[in-house]
Amino acid sequence: MREKFMLGQLSISVYGDRKTVTKEKNEIADRYQTAPALLSMSKHLMKNSQRLSNVLSAATEARGYWSRISKDWDGGFRIFRATEYTEIINELSEKKAKIETATNNFANNMEEEIESARIPLGKLFDEKEFPTPDEIKNRFRFDFHVTMVPDANDFRMSVAEDSIKDLEKQLEERHNTNYHCIIRNMVRDLGDLLKPMGEKLEAETLRQTTINKVDKIIADLESWNEIFENEEVAAVVKRVKEDVTKVSAESMTLNPFIKDKVEKSLESVQNSIEAFL
Repeated sequence: MREKFMLGQLSISVYGDRKTVTKEKNEIADRYQTAPALLSMSKHLMKNSQRLSNVLSAATEARGYWSRISKDWDGGFRIFRATEYTEIINELSEKKAKIETATNNFANNMEEEIESARIPLGKLFDEKEFPTPDEIKNRFRFDFHVTMVPDANDFRMSVAEDSIKDLEKQLEERHNTNYHCIIRNMVRDLGDLLKPMGEKLEAETLRQTTINKVDKIIADLESWNEIFENEEVAAVVKRVKEDVTKVSAESMTLNPFIKDKVEKSLESVQNSIEAFL
């Protein structure tokens, strides 16, 4: 497995404009004779800023891409297929540049942003709370760290030779647990999508968008299972591809023979998924 996977850790930091409303919070606490720490009051300095929105959206886009292309591992890392390393590096480089460009554009127009925030904030406006252009730029961080999936050889220099076999066993068990967790989560997502399909088919409310979502999960599951080689999962994937995603939602609804076949397949697949989980 080691040569087929890599581990990655993505960390993105950008400026956020949420500030605690300290003065007003203290006044309310005094009025109601309660502790300020028990109150949660905050404001957005530049809630209507399109430039700041562009920064936050670009950061969200990068995190979303990384979340889709990889799977949860442990130690703060996510696992991805080694064959996709170059694609991921190139894609994240583009997204980093996009965030940096948006950040610089936002920072270089702070005077205008401050004036635009004056009226919306009203009495809550305090120019001292706004960051300088350098503070915004210095807040930007985009770090992507990649490493191999560890095995016993990585610890050979620091672990006694007679402990290597125990370490190999521990790592294998740990990796297998993580691998199976990845597959289980994907199979569970598939089951959650297939579960209401029978009812929708019976009520003639099944839409092609649902079939497309199933097809997407199946493609992802099939791709990962080429590495995991789980026979139960392979059987589920094959059954869904042959009996569910092979025909359109319209054909399932209008053709009684196809409809009956799909309903039986869905029931069978759901039983297989429940047994696997």
